[in-house]
Amino acid sequence: MTHGPGAYRGRPGQAHLNLGAGPEHFDRWLELWAQTLPEFMGEAEAQALLDTAQRMRPTLERFAVHGRAPDGPRRLE
Repeated sequence: MTHGPGAYRGRPGQAHLNLGAGPEHFDRWLELWAQTLPEFMGEAEAQALLDTAQRMRPTLERFAVHGRAPDGPRRLE
């Protein structure tokens, strides 16, 4: 997801399907991500990756909490 050498080609929503994580888990994920990124890269790159994570959150959370894709109510099992 970070567009590095391996350029992720998986399905992140599916990986989080019915995970049982709640909004508080995603809050904590973003908090830890925001703390960790600057330890490994410059400010601009860290902010870009944090922005990506924040954009991904609603989709991943919907899969994890509600077991569905963001575009509809169907269950993906």
